[in-house]
Amino acid sequence: RKKERKKERKKMNESFSNEASSPVTMEEEGHYVVTAHKSGGVLLSTKCNFLGGDDTMEIIIAKSNRLEIRQYTTSTSPPSSPHLFPLLHTIPLNGRITSLTPLSYPSSNTSYLFCTTERFQYCVLSYNPSITPYPIQTHASGSLRNYGCAVMGGSGSATQSHASEGGPLVSLEPNYKCLALHLYHGFLTILPLNKAYDATKYKLKRQVGVHGGPLQDPFHVRLEERTILSMTFVECDCKKMPQLVLLHQDCRGFQHVSGHVVDIKGKKLLSSSSSSPQSSQSLDRKEGGESVPPSSDIFKKSKVDGGSSLLLSIPPLDKSSGGGGGVLIAGQTQLTYYHAAYGITKVYPMPPTLLLSFSFLTPTQSDVEEGSLRLLLGDEVGNLHLLLLSHQKNKVSSLHIQTLGNTVTSSTIQYLERGMLYVGSMFGNAQLLQILENPEHNSYLAQMEDYVNLGPIVDFDLVPTAHSGTGGRSQSQIITASGTSKDGTLRFVRNGIGMNPYASVEIYGIKGMWSLKKGGDDLKGNDVFLVQSFVGQTRILGVVEEEEEEEEEEEMEDVSQEQEDMSEDESEDESEGGGGGTLEEVTIPGFDSTTSTLYAGNVSVGHAYLQITKREIRLVHSGGVDDEEEALLDTWSPTPQEHMDSMESMITVASANLSGQIVIALRGGTLLHFVVVMEDGIPKLKLVGQKVMEREISCIHLHPFSTGLGLDNNVMENDLMNVRRSAVVAVGLWDDFTVRLL
Repeated sequence: RKKERKKERKKMNESFSNEASSPVTMEEEGHYVVTAHKSGGVLLSTKCNFLGGDDTMEIIIAKSNRLEIRQYTTSTSPPSSPHLFPLLHTIPLNGRITSLTPLSYPSSNTSYLFCTTERFQYCVLSYNPSITPYPIQTHASGSLRNYGCAVMGGSGSATQSHASEGGPLVSLEPNYKCLALHLYHGFLTILPLNKAYDATKYKLKRQVGVHGGPLQDPFHVRLEERTILSMTFVECDCKKMPQLVLLHQDCRGFQHVSGHVVDIKGKKLLSSSSSSPQSSQSLDRKEGGESVPPSSDIFKKSKVDGGSSLLLSIPPLDKSSGGGGGVLIAGQTQLTYYHAAYGITKVYPMPPTLLLSFSFLTPTQSDVEEGSLRLLLGDEVGNLHLLLLSHQKNKVSSLHIQTLGNTVTSSTIQYLERGMLYVGSMFGNAQLLQILENPEHNSYLAQMEDYVNLGPIVDFDLVPTAHSGTGGRSQSQIITASGTSKDGTLRFVRNGIGMNPYASVEIYGIKGMWSLKKGGDDLKGNDVFLVQSFVGQTRILGVVEEEEEEEEEEEMEDVSQEQEDMSEDESEDESEGGGGGTLEEVTIPGFDSTTSTLYAGNVSVGHAYLQITKREIRLVHSGGVDDEEEALLDTWSPTPQEHMDSMESMITVASANLSGQIVIALRGGTLLHFVVVMEDGIPKLKLVGQKVMEREISCIHLHPFSTGLGLDNNVMENDLMNVRRSAVVAVGLWDDFTVRLL
């Protein structure tokens, strides 16, 4: 049996070796994956002075795994960008962003950003223009999962199963003492901030708790509350310990509000709950130089509105009073304002709705005088509400709400300035809105700009287009069912080049447009004329400069010598920057404005203008000659000998280039080639070649190619302007789907 087994194994090995030695045809497929359209859904946003500019505020927008920095200028001067809310920077992050919190340090005049990701990573970022390609400096980074393993025990998968049901929650203490993070069920992480941090001295201290870093060692405390829905710090005196207020839900579905005093130096929570093991400790004592709030100031309210999901910190109108702030509990059927120290509870009933986002309005002088605080609230159906909290003697006396209009279903709202606000959404396009003083169509909102968001894509399909691409393959376009509820839309997506319009003017009947330079020896300057061809006529728009030299001279005579020198320097700077101009209708002597134009352009030979109409070719002087006869240098028109249609000979299409090469097509398919030459110092038209095609010519183009195309004399240099000529002309014929190079 052993011998038989050896023989069988030997046969198998021989068969395997024969198969391996035989040639096998293998087909290998390669895949290239690239993002055709970046995610447009807005998760979070915050407003801070991130770039450090004067009189400016930046809006930091979190979209999936990247941050967008947009800026709205609060000054009254018009913005330099045509967009009201321009995009300044885009910062990619390695992870899906779950929280975004601005931080402030005394050593820096700019704000820092504290970010967390879906996999419990964190980082502290700031703007540094000296760093390329992304001007972002990382001050601290790491993983919060390690802290969960230390507290919960077990591996990373075990801590993942104990993640909080309401998602990661982050709250910043108003005096920048600490951050509170609720990442795992039943635990709260307190992350103290190092106010003495200076980025210029500690550039490489990235780990949490490293001496001199932006963040100190965190500590973890156990929570008795079951399911945390929302949390926030209430504003209080900086000499007191911060108080964290929680909105939580018990096992029977009832929702409650409870407060905890955070003892940062003692690394523990102090609670007034009788069931708390820390209740025996006095809450009226002092620890570490910070006083503990009295028991009456600790927030505690049972069985609030059952649909509550949002807890907002309401700052005191007069912070010098020492009373601290309150909280606003946003429920589905009512808004509740609660202040523990004053014992105030104000309830405002409203129709059933779920509030998703909020933003505080910048208090105006009238708000301070009248004692009111305003904030915006966005609900699940896209309605935008304005909530007014009236104060009397620094205490909230009443709540009033008004619906401003309907927007996209918002995930975040940021009030900018001067009635402008940004509404970000996960369910539709983000919007830039303006609050109107008087309603239009029963709405106080006017949309200024919108920003594309294809998500969420519920379904999609590939539809081939009628146009074929390279190799006969047709490019497909994607039809997506985007958005949800009232924000649902059908989107047509095709890979290509997009263009953003900067300005538009409605002008009807335009058949063609060409730009002309001023002429003369320098043809590299800006275009100053815009030739527009209409049916039966031609119009020319010219750039008219605005000169105010006389007014400047009069102003300079009324000032002292010192101020005169300063004003001269300023006027020089303004002239270097360009004063601009306006487009007005002008006339160029020699141009025929009574017919349509087929081509117009500059010619380097003799620095002339070229106009080709259906009747003739016109070579026009560009030196500002006013007389029509003197301005017209040379003309050419079809004659009966050159075309079979007698006096009805017409030019159908035309093309030319800067070197003076001209190609026109006549009725019947005749192609003529002209060049502009100098005769006795005057540019003239010269016919150098012609060809009769088998069909009518539909289009021609004369471009100076820079590659050989297999021709020895492909490129020729013009002796006057060093302008490149073309050795071929592209010709297209009717009923012929080809392009011919002649």
